[in-house]
Amino acid sequence: MPNRGLEGGKINLLHHFKVRNGVNIFDYFSKRVLVNHIAISVFFLLFGHIALFAQNDFARDYTPLQPMADSTSEALAQLKARYDSDKLALKSYKGTAREELQYIYEDRYESIKWRMQYKHFYSDPALTAYFRNILNEIYRGNPSIPASEIRFFISRSPWANAACEGEGTITFNFNCLQWLHNESEVAFIICHELAHQQLNHVNNKLNNNIVQLYSKETQQKLRQIYRSGYRVNSQAAELLKTMVYSTKKHSRTHEGEADSLGLVFLKNTSYHPGASLSALMILDSVDKERYDIQASPENWFNFKDYPFKEEWHLEEEGLSMFLVDKKSSFDGKLDEDSLKTHPDCEVRVQKLKGSVPIVDKPYFLQPQQQWESWVHKADFEVIESDLFFDNYSKALYHTLQLLKKYPKNVYLITTVGKIFHLLHKAQKEHEFGKYVEENDSEFDEHYQEILAFLNSLSLNDFPNIGYRFMGNYSAEASNNEDFLYYYLQLAKGADQIEIASMLKKEYLERFPKGKYKDQM
Repeated sequence: MPNRGLEGGKINLLHHFKVRNGVNIFDYFSKRVLVNHIAISVFFLLFGHIALFAQNDFARDYTPLQPMADSTSEALAQLKARYDSDKLALKSYKGTAREELQYIYEDRYESIKWRMQYKHFYSDPALTAYFRNILNEIYRGNPSIPASEIRFFISRSPWANAACEGEGTITFNFNCLQWLHNESEVAFIICHELAHQQLNHVNNKLNNNIVQLYSKETQQKLRQIYRSGYRVNSQAAELLKTMVYSTKKHSRTHEGEADSLGLVFLKNTSYHPGASLSALMILDSVDKERYDIQASPENWFNFKDYPFKEEWHLEEEGLSMFLVDKKSSFDGKLDEDSLKTHPDCEVRVQKLKGSVPIVDKPYFLQPQQQWESWVHKADFEVIESDLFFDNYSKALYHTLQLLKKYPKNVYLITTVGKIFHLLHKAQKEHEFGKYVEENDSEFDEHYQEILAFLNSLSLNDFPNIGYRFMGNYSAEASNNEDFLYYYLQLAKGADQIEIASMLKKEYLERFPKGKYKDQM
C-alpha cells in the first residue's frame, strides 16, 4: 500500500477516507430461489398461521434473535470471487488512483467479511424466511435483476437504514422496521437498494471521486496551495468544499435514479406501489426517538435504603457542565443543506408520485400478524444492538423507555441490572468513557438526563443502584437464569455478602448446568 502522506509529488487526502458500509444476513439461497408467485401465495394461505410466527407475549419476557454464528465457506467464496472480479476491473486505472481504489475495494471486502464472521448479521430462521419471501417476490417480478449475484444481509445496526455496498451486497438494518408501516414499504426500500446496484452507483461514485482527486488539475491546485505558504488550510478547505459539493450533487442525482428504478421494480411485484411514497416520507422522522417517553433516573432509581442523591439530579442549567459541543470549529464550514446526500424527502416524493399508479394491491403478502410481531421485536433488538456496539448509556435509555410500555418484562428488568454491572466493571477498569457517550446538546433531552446521571455516579453507586433495582423484581424474575446471575453479581459489588451467598446457592440449585456455572 502507498504511503498515505506525500508521495511522488502527489498529495494524498485519503488517509482517513473509508468506504461507508451498511450492515445485514448472508443470502445462502440466492442461487436457488426464484419462487413462483402462485406457490408463495399458496404457502402463505396454508401455513401463514403456524405457531412459528405467533406473536410473543412481550409483556412478560423477550428472547433476542439469533445472530449469525459463522459463515459458510460457500458464502465467503462468493464474496471473495466478486472482490477479485472488481480488482481486475481496475486495470484500466493508472498510478496512485489505481492503488487507492484497490485499497478501498479491499477495505470494503474485509469489512463485509469481518461483519459476516463476528455476528453483525442475523441468521434467525424465521426472520430470514420472512425477508427471503420479500426478495423472492421482487426477483419473480424482475427477472432482469441478477438474483444469484446478490447477497442480502439483515443487520443489527441500530440505525434505521439500508445500504447497497456496491459489489452485490445489500444490507437492511432490522431496526428500520420500528419506523415502517407495512411489508410493501420494506419491499420498496430493498428495491431502491437493488436499483443502486443495478445502476452501479456505488462503484461509479468511488471511481469517479478517486479519478477527480488524482487528476492533473486537482493535483496541480494542491501543489500550488502548499507552495504558496499563504492560508494553506483555508485554501485547501475551499478546494475540498468544491469537491464535496460536487460529489453530493451527483449523490442526489443517484438517489432520484434509484427511486425511479426502484419504483419500476416495485410495480412489477404484487406489492402496493404507493408504499414507495410513504417509505420516503418516513425518512424525515427516523432521526427522532420512536418513543417520546421521559425516562427520568429519579423515577427508577430512588430507594428507601439508597435514596436518589441531590447531585444525581441536575437542573437544566446544571446539565451544561456535562455537554460537549461536537460541531467542528473548522473555519471553512460546509453548508449543511449542500451536504445532504439524500434530497429532501418531499422533493423526492413530488418527483416520484406522478409515476405511482392507483391500483388495488395489498400492502401485505405475508400475514399481517407476522409483521406486527417483527416490529415489536425490533423495539427490543435496538437494545441488543446498543449492547453489541458497546453503547451502554443508550442501551439503558432505550431499556427504560420500553419498561414504561412493558413494566414486568423480565428481559428489560434484567438488562437494566446487566448494564449497571457492566458499567461498574468498566469504571473499575478505567474504561467508562468507552461505553458511555459524552453528553451533547443535540441529543434528546431525556437522554441528556440519563448521561448526566451516569456521569455523576461514583464507583460504588453502580452496584448499589443495580442491586436494589433488581431486588424490587426478585419475587417474579428469579426463575430467569440471566436475572439471577446479574442480581448475584450486583449483590457482590454492593457488599451484600450474605445475600450473594444465598443467590449463588439458589443459582446452582436451579441451574446446575447453567451457562454462568463456571463464573460463580
